[in-house]
Amino acid sequence: MRIDFHIHVKLSKKTNFEIEHFNSMIHEAQNNGLHAITLTEHFNTHRFEDVYGTLDQLYPCNNHYYDADGFKIFTGMEVDVAEGATFLCPALRTSCWKSAKRLTGIQAPAGLSDWSNCLTYASQEA
Repeated sequence: MRIDFHIHVKLSKKTNFEIEHFNSMIHEAQNNGLHAITLTEHFNTHRFEDVYGTLDQLYPCNNHYYDADGFKIFTGMEVDVAEGATFLCPALRTSCWKSAKRLTGIQAPAGLSDWSNCLTYASQEA
């Protein structure tokens, strides 16, 4: 299986999710020999919930991935931390929703999560 583990489906953090753009990306991925992607939109993107909410309406999901006519869309998110690092976090769909909401609540003034808060959060989830 050929998979890209780092895909953003929005043009920027400040734009709305557009299903037409998403479908174009999926079509392009298939044309380039991919069988799957991992969705790693930033947790603090504008209207994060619209991405998964729209996919929930359009494709069946087994909590690990959406099935878009045989093309797999694995779930996850990208987390930016105030210290300058970024983490790709493949995760169950339900965990993405929960984590995005929780991380949004601990954002530092610059709009990024503080690394120590992320570690505290991760240790509580274990």
